[in-house]
Amino acid sequence: MSPRATLGSALRLTAAASLLAGCPAPADDSASVRPVDTVVLITVDALSPRILWGNDGQWETAPQLWAFFDESVVLPNVLTPRGLTAVALTSLSTGSYPRDHGMRINTGALRPRRATLFERFQDAGYRTLGYSANLCYVMDYGVDERVCTWSGEAPSLGGLAQRDDQLVEQLLARLPGLDDDERVFLWLHLNQPHKPFEVVDAYYPQFHPEPYQGNLDPSDVDQTYGVAMGTVPFDDADRRHMEAVYASQVRAMDDNVGRVLDALDEIGRYDDALIVFGADHSEELAEHHNFFYHGCPPYNDTLGVTFAFRAPGRLPQGQRLDTWVSNIDIAPTIGELSGAFAWGSEPIGRSLVTPILAGVIQPEPIFLERGVQTAGVLDGADKYIMSGTEGTSDCNPFNSLGGSYPGELEELYDLDSDPGELNNVVGDRGALRDELRSELCGWVQASDWVEWEEVTDNLLLDQCEAWTAR
Repeated sequence: MSPRATLGSALRLTAAASLLAGCPAPADDSASVRPVDTVVLITVDALSPRILWGNDGQWETAPQLWAFFDESVVLPNVLTPRGLTAVALTSLSTGSYPRDHGMRINTGALRPRRATLFERFQDAGYRTLGYSANLCYVMDYGVDERVCTWSGEAPSLGGLAQRDDQLVEQLLARLPGLDDDERVFLWLHLNQPHKPFEVVDAYYPQFHPEPYQGNLDPSDVDQTYGVAMGTVPFDDADRRHMEAVYASQVRAMDDNVGRVLDALDEIGRYDDALIVFGADHSEELAEHHNFFYHGCPPYNDTLGVTFAFRAPGRLPQGQRLDTWVSNIDIAPTIGELSGAFAWGSEPIGRSLVTPILAGVIQPEPIFLERGVQTAGVLDGADKYIMSGTEGTSDCNPFNSLGGSYPGELEELYDLDSDPGELNNVVGDRGALRDELRSELCGWVQASDWVEWEEVTDNLLLDQCEAWTAR
């Protein structure tokens, strides 16, 4: 049994219901004066909230995290600006949009133009530890100790599960060696359940008890690419199998998170720590166009993630706030909660501490972008997307195999009635379309977007000028 006392009582299938039970305890305002000695940020790559929350309550996919959520403030609706790891994590770390921090694609060639969380905590006197299983260059700035099991730096370590397991093992070996009196900021980034989707035999039967009779191998990237391209057959049985494989990976990830939380408890750095859990982006699991992975879709199935903040004495426990917020709000919130430093005016994101304590987060416009081809704004429950072309080849498998990810020049969705973004109402709600188009074009035109030599045209600027001229 876990040494964390609350775990055993929280292993329930319907995690969302547990978050809403009871009244949250008031935070101690005086606690914010003293900096937190231990700040931990745990992020997971390509984590679908739908599967994290048990696939609509059907599965027990994350019992360790559900117990953690019971002790936390949970934000289930956080929008990342693009479904690419380096882009999303840099936005999270700097509190700014990609066009502002400069990391527009998955590349290690660009240094962020804004200070990172590592640099902020390092300047505040914290020892900074970065442990990552994917695209570790995101952690290159301001980190004192960096451990990487990403295939790009450690090609011989095996598959996703092995890389995560070895990363966690190295972290568990390091934690007891921390000096009792030193302040620590730790960022752990796990890669599972990222593609290729590799079945975890210990957990797959929980999510798919009947033998799968089909031919789809989710770990075969060429096959899943073929599904998106329409060259590989895909039916409901294949979909069910894919989701079960993915859920088995989420369950294995949950085990690793639980091991880290237990280890923090064993060394006395759990009870009073600020611990934040979240994801870089989510994952399309054939919700749109039979597409798997990320990078292409501008929809919330890819961009929507769950975050949770556990800060005893500083935040309530068991509170859930459903307002959509941006992932650029995470770093300013961590900064204020930690008490270690003030962000000042540099981050574009807002701290959510005061709204959380008030129990109400007022919605503000949230923006997304996909290179210079697509941008969008989420304003309340209305989401507007504008593209410079119909569809895009700016993502796998289309940029390697040809073709184009489907899309329209304009899309408008009412998330209250259509949370899956399946019914484009742009032709039916002209006044709202014009309002959101103006809001988005104002944002697009406020900054220079062309960052790379090979990009000669900003399709978004061209489209905004075309709409204005009509």
